[in-house]
Amino acid sequence: MAEGVRKDEEFSGTKPVEERHRIDELRLDGWMREHVEGYQGPLTVLQFKGGQSNPTYRLDTPGRSYVMRRKPFGKLLPSAHAVDREFKVIAALSKQGFPVAKAYALCTDDAVIGAAFYIMSMEEGRVFWDPTLPRQTPQARHAIFTSKIETLARLHQYDPQAIGLGDFGKPGNYFARQVDRWTKQYRASETEHIPEVEKLIEWLTGSAVPDLNWYFSYNLFRLAGITQGIAGRIRDGTAANAKAIESAKRTVPLAKASWEYAQKAGAK
Repeated sequence: MAEGVRKDEEFSGTKPVEERHRIDELRLDGWMREHVEGYQGPLTVLQFKGGQSNPTYRLDTPGRSYVMRRKPFGKLLPSAHAVDREFKVIAALSKQGFPVAKAYALCTDDAVIGAAFYIMSMEEGRVFWDPTLPRQTPQARHAIFTSKIETLARLHQYDPQAIGLGDFGKPGNYFARQVDRWTKQYRASETEHIPEVEKLIEWLTGSAVPDLNWYFSYNLFRLAGITQGIAGRIRDGTAANAKAIESAKRTVPLAKASWEYAQKAGAK
């Protein structure tokens, strides 16, 4: 419980923008005046404490607050940090009344602040770092988990073609593509040899098996790929969060846990 409380305090809220994440606020203000409907400055920029992937900022004005997510500066892995894809999904779901932020505008011109970014509405809410919700009452936990399930079910009822996302994903074997993608991402950011990852890459590659443990294994493999990407960004000096080292240390435990599930599903 203490760990969850610590993370809630460390990763929630905002802070002054770190020097390495500073942007040209005047240029951003000018761009927003031209592209964000209803925008009126002056603009105050803060940085959210949480997040490991795309640096995220709170933009305050006298009338309302916005959120900006941008790609990290520097060299990036292929297909990673796709803020344009994030914007496309949020914009499509927002039009359907799904509970997401309002998508205002996307900028793919690096000349404005040094990287692609998008602007969305600022929505107040809570972030629970410990998924067991130790600080909540049993009644509150039940309500939160039920709402989560209902929201996910609602999300899966949408027809991508009908809401303008027909060209968003590729048809065919999703898991084969994902395993291939995360293998490439892992290789591109590899900082140490992890035997379990090598066995997982060989075993997971072609297709899923009719065993729930396969999917547990795949999910943890994907998470290991994500944390390894964080480790790679630490190495390259582009990590978005000061707590990135803590996340990067999870790669080996995640890989070992993934291999345990793989063995339960028949891996040798």
